[in-house]
Amino acid sequence: MPTDLDPFRTLLSRIILVVMLFCFLTGILWLDRNGLKDQMDGEVSFSDVIYFTMVTVTTVGYGDIVPVTTRARLIDALVVTPVRIFLWVIFLGTAYQLAFRQFTEVFRMAKLQRSLDQHVVICGFGHTGYSTVKELLAKGTNPDHILVIDPGEERVRIAGELGVVALRGDATQEGLLKFGAFLNEAKAVIISAGRDDTNALILLTVRNLNSRCRV
Repeated sequence: MPTDLDPFRTLLSRIILVVMLFCFLTGILWLDRNGLKDQMDGEVSFSDVIYFTMVTVTTVGYGDIVPVTTRARLIDALVVTPVRIFLWVIFLGTAYQLAFRQFTEVFRMAKLQRSLDQHVVICGFGHTGYSTVKELLAKGTNPDHILVIDPGEERVRIAGELGVVALRGDATQEGLLKFGAFLNEAKAVIISAGRDDTNALILLTVRNLNSRCRV
């Protein structure tokens, strides 16, 4: 069953992981604060350690606080550097998942839409719509011949991950069905919007646009 909380949970879990790693590094550097030197006053306070952790992890490195002992330099090389690399992997992975992948998915869906012919349009990707798609795929239906319409961004994403064509929008809109779902070329429409009044409105719109289409 699709859920709209998945992206939020993923982002939240990564933020928590970043905070935990930052606290871990701060604790390690605080315990070895005598190996650090503040070029301004020579004293290293807890706020200085937090500041040093931040500028070190982000690779800014102003040089006002530096490791001066062998142990401090080893900690920086063997502990801080791997964590820094891991954090950058998290940042880049999150950016890819939330931005780049979505950007490329839009182009992929647009290309698939243009090639639609004799396809099945599924209006609504709740529990019923999700089960319907799984059943069609299990029976051997080409995923490129299944188009899902749903107003929920996360549900559209999950539908796309199943390999079908996914379109975010309101299936009651005539323009979306005609130009987005290419209803005139569809062989069947399955309506599973979740509300009787919405289902009825979609049915009327479909009949008006393509009376030959099976519903």
